[in-house]
Amino acid sequence: MKKYSWIKYLIISFIIVVIITIAMIFLYQKTTAKSLDINDKITDELTYLDTTLISMLNGLSNLNTASLLISNESSGSGSQSTSQGSDSSEGSSSEDSSDSQGSGNQSKQQNIEKYELMQEPVLDKDKNDIDWRELEDKAESLYNSWATITIDLNSQNVSKNDILMFNTNLDNLMNSLKNKDKKNSKICLANLYSSLPKYMEQTSQDSNAISFRRVKSNVLFSYAMLDTGDWDSINKFLSQAEADLKNLVETGSVNGNFKKSTVDKSYVLLRELIKTGNEKNIDLFYVKYMNLIAELEKVWTEYCFGLFFWLIWKNML
Repeated sequence: MKKYSWIKYLIISFIIVVIITIAMIFLYQKTTAKSLDINDKITDELTYLDTTLISMLNGLSNLNTASLLISNESSGSGSQSTSQGSDSSEGSSSEDSSDSQGSGNQSKQQNIEKYELMQEPVLDKDKNDIDWRELEDKAESLYNSWATITIDLNSQNVSKNDILMFNTNLDNLMNSLKNKDKKNSKICLANLYSSLPKYMEQTSQDSNAISFRRVKSNVLFSYAMLDTGDWDSINKFLSQAEADLKNLVETGSVNGNFKKSTVDKSYVLLRELIKTGNEKNIDLFYVKYMNLIAELEKVWTEYCFGLFFWLIWKNML
């Protein structure tokens, strides 16, 4: 009897251990899934902020990147250039040749694309024809969304000072919009965008994506400073953007998420913008800024698609 009792207790103990192990695995998977869910949610929220802030920033000069991107998708490689596109492409082709003389016809084709993208020429835009009511509505929508985003960021132990700084800049933005203060509104929006890479540093391990957001932040700061006439600061922001993008050109092929040809083209466009900044040519700066920011948006879209499929592949292994 004692022998059978010992076996009975052993079986019971084994069953208990198995149950506890299964329970621990279940809880671990549930916790991990929850962590992945919140990280995915934060990624989507930061993308929403990215899109909204850039749209508002461009709106303060009556510019629209969306129409530029639509035109980019619709223009084929064999399309003929308009007289305006030809004039612009001639100027850009001479600049590209100094960076890469061997690119030949391919480089010229890229120049034709980037200066034929615009459905409505940037220089013909009335930079002071601003829809302040629409911008205020977007700012109010930011307030509504930010309440939820704050909770998610706090759940990932993001620095409270970084979160409060966004609140402060959002308040400053709303006041500037109500006062129709174009110059300060731009700077407020650039300050708001600069928070995004900080949040990514605390919620993501993707150094390439973080670096790319810093590139966009510095480019946006340079554009926001145009109305101040502070070309030293403008060129300083562009130099920092160049340093980050150059590093991305060299290392951004990790996991195949960044398309090298698109990143390389962005780097060429950034170099052109830097040249214009050094020349202090405001009108041409607007044109080249719009082409650069559209290309950076294209890089980010391609990156998101690449990351999506890479994650699917990883989970299948």
